[in-house]
Amino acid sequence: MQSSLVTGRYESAVYDSADCVTYRNKGVKATYTFNLKLGSQQDKTSCMWMCGVRGQNCYDHSITLWQQTQLAAEAAYDRSDNCSFTSFIGYEWTGNPMDGLKVQNLHRNVLFANAVVPERPFDYLSTPYPEQLWNKLSAQCKDLDTGGENCDVLTIPHNSNMSNGLMFADSGQIDASYAQKRALYEPLVEVVQHKGSSECQIGGSDEQCGFEYVPYGDLGGGVLGFENPPKDKSFVRHALKEGLAFKQNLGGNPFKYGMIGSTDTHIGAAGNVKESTYQGNGGAFKTGEPAEVLLEPTEQQLQMYIEQHAGQYQLSPRLSFEQLYFSNADNPDDAHWKNIAYQLNDGSVDSASLGDSSLMPREMKRVDRKAIAKFFGHEFADKVEGLSPGQWQGSIKSAVGYHLVKVTAKFPAELPQVKQVYNQVLIAWQQSQRDQFYRHYLQKMRQQYFVQVEGGDSIVALITAWWGRASVLLILKRLLQL
Repeated sequence: MQSSLVTGRYESAVYDSADCVTYRNKGVKATYTFNLKLGSQQDKTSCMWMCGVRGQNCYDHSITLWQQTQLAAEAAYDRSDNCSFTSFIGYEWTGNPMDGLKVQNLHRNVLFANAVVPERPFDYLSTPYPEQLWNKLSAQCKDLDTGGENCDVLTIPHNSNMSNGLMFADSGQIDASYAQKRALYEPLVEVVQHKGSSECQIGGSDEQCGFEYVPYGDLGGGVLGFENPPKDKSFVRHALKEGLAFKQNLGGNPFKYGMIGSTDTHIGAAGNVKESTYQGNGGAFKTGEPAEVLLEPTEQQLQMYIEQHAGQYQLSPRLSFEQLYFSNADNPDDAHWKNIAYQLNDGSVDSASLGDSSLMPREMKRVDRKAIAKFFGHEFADKVEGLSPGQWQGSIKSAVGYHLVKVTAKFPAELPQVKQVYNQVLIAWQQSQRDQFYRHYLQKMRQQYFVQVEGGDSIVALITAWWGRASVLLILKRLLQL
């Protein structure tokens, strides 16, 4: 909305203001300046100063921009018999309500089915709650009787993984009416794009949950570098499960989703993802850095990263062993066990002919103490670790009986190969590359500015009142590290 005010020289009285000059110069500073309002808490949204009373100036100018968007969509639409390209009129409802320094992503793509659209788009600053957005779209789109082709629209949430749990949150306001309305407007969810996968939380039984996993749970984590791991309820699988419960209790399912994937690179070139020419993502933050920093790492690079961070990845000592289980043994004397072990070791008795059946494995290969204790108990694991390899020995008591054990091999503590910890080390490597890249870039930016603050105490007091003392100290600490 604000862009037509700050770029239209002959129409706008604010064209030469400092904020408008910053906007036209583009870059990171412009992005932060004009996106700051999108981080307003949902009950405290307002437009920037140049928009005038209640933002009316910006809303009036947004109509012009919206018309330009419609014309661009029509120009791109191939309505010939070839039908080579289909375009949709749409925009992003960009809400980032902040909780301290946590930038909670609530973004939704708003897509219209045809050229019958509302007079202007409804943005986060005027409709800060998704329910308000749907109500506006209902009143000025779906419920309109145009006498011809009707207005139809979808809102598609994306990057729930960075919503800090807010995208699918149950605030206590989900009733049958809400469930029905959300299902009507949001039958789709964008489950993967350049800011990571939103399908499922890492750490469960499904190893595929590590695919494109981003290790921070809000939009601010990757920039400011503080830890805020994603919440379980930020992921689509969690929402699908919750939706079934709502269906049973309310008769309606607000989270009944089909799934799509997109790029969302913000560079206006959908599908331009060929590695050899890829220019990165986040067009507003383009910095001229080489594209190589954004490519996938080689196996050699990941192995080097493992070696450089050995303390994080070193595997504990491991061993391989066989065991024979005796369920009915009543703690016979040592001579009894030594006699059986002797016969096993000299080959006069085959181990396959001895021992009772059980659910415990007769052989375990290259396992650590934790894995052994899982089946046999901690006392058993401790004693097996102390055995020398190559001979049957015992007896060793477990929680369920007595065992003869033969350690076949021992392996010292070692670093894993890449394939053993691929998802874990890939995520860590990518985050280290981002951190290094942004440190370098922000250092260069800082060298271009000299900052003198007048009335600094009052400014710090204002920021502290808004974000809290802890958040301010974290920002200062982060800046001092650059």
